[in-house]
Amino acid sequence: MHWQGIAHQDLKPSNVLFFEAFGAKLGDLGCADTLKNPSKSPRGQHIIPGDFNYAPPELLYSECSTDWKIRRLGCDFYLLGSLVVFFFTEGAPLNAVLLGKLHTAHKPLQWPHDYRTVLPYIRQAFEDALCEIQKDIPASVRPQIIEVLRWLCEPDPKRRGHPTDLGGSQFNLERFISAFDLLAQKAQYGTLKA
Repeated sequence: MHWQGIAHQDLKPSNVLFFEAFGAKLGDLGCADTLKNPSKSPRGQHIIPGDFNYAPPELLYSECSTDWKIRRLGCDFYLLGSLVVFFFTEGAPLNAVLLGKLHTAHKPLQWPHDYRTVLPYIRQAFEDALCEIQKDIPASVRPQIIEVLRWLCEPDPKRRGHPTDLGGSQFNLERFISAFDLLAQKAQYGTLKA
C-alpha cells in the first residue's frame, strides 16, 4: 500500500485478520488516506483518522505535519510498532504503557503548549515504556525487537523510520519486513528460546 501512496491509518489488533492458509492480512480500509488525492479520502483531513487509543503521540497533541509522508506513513509505522507491543504484551497497546508513564500535566488533554515542548517528556516516557515492555519479550529476541520498536515508534515523527534511511526513504518498510522475516524464520526452526 505504501508503494502506491496509500496509508492505512487504522492498524490495530481488530483490523488484523488471521487465516490459517494465508497468514495475517489487513482489513478495514475505512480510514485509509492517499497521497494522490487526500481530499477524496473519507478521513483524509482528520488529524487522527483512526482509533484515538492507538494514534501516535504527536497526533494526540494535534501536531500535524504538512508533509503527507511524515503525517500518514509515519503514523502507520507507529501503529505497526504498537501492534508488535500488543502481541508481545498480550493485549497492552503501546499508548496505554506510554501514557501511563507520563505525569498528568504532560498528558495530551492537559498540556497547554505545542508538541515540541512536550517531546522531551514523551521521549522519557517512551524509554520507560520500552523498559516495561521488554520484560514480556523473550530474551533471545529482546534486543532486536526493542531496536525495531525504537525505529518504528520514535516519538519525533521526523526521526521515525530506519536510521540509515532518514532524510531519504525513511518510511520504507522493506528493512522492517526483513527483520521480522528473519526473526520468524529463527522461531520456525527453533533457534529462538523464550
